[in-house]
Amino acid sequence: MKTKISVFYEEHPELDDIGLVPMKMIVRFPRGKIKWDKSAVYLPIKAPFERHFIADFHDEIMSVTIAFEDLIMNLEWPNYFGISLTHVVERMDKMKKRDHFDFDYNDIEQFIIQIDDLEELLCMVVRPFYELESY
Repeated sequence: MKTKISVFYEEHPELDDIGLVPMKMIVRFPRGKIKWDKSAVYLPIKAPFERHFIADFHDEIMSVTIAFEDLIMNLEWPNYFGISLTHVVERMDKMKKRDHFDFDYNDIEQFIIQIDDLEELLCMVVRPFYELESY
């Protein structure tokens, strides 16, 4: 399995129709393949993706919510956004200590990112990149 990007949608009423609005990006990695020794991982803003349904969230898949503060930009990579793995590890280490969680970083398989946070980081509307053709 390679890294897979999917998008979770919420239904929002629009006139007489129901509109699907992209809300969360889910980035799934093969188990143990996140390179935690790197400072960051970069992902394309516009990438092939699948639709993520509520039933696709599984308790046995260890996930990390990526906070706005974890997101970074690199002007040399204009069509990408980054996730500061250094910042994620620092935040998770504090949580592990504070809440007495014990886990191995190699067990983390997916990141969950709010589309709103991506738009704020990039100062642009990214939702159109993730609109469904038909549903």
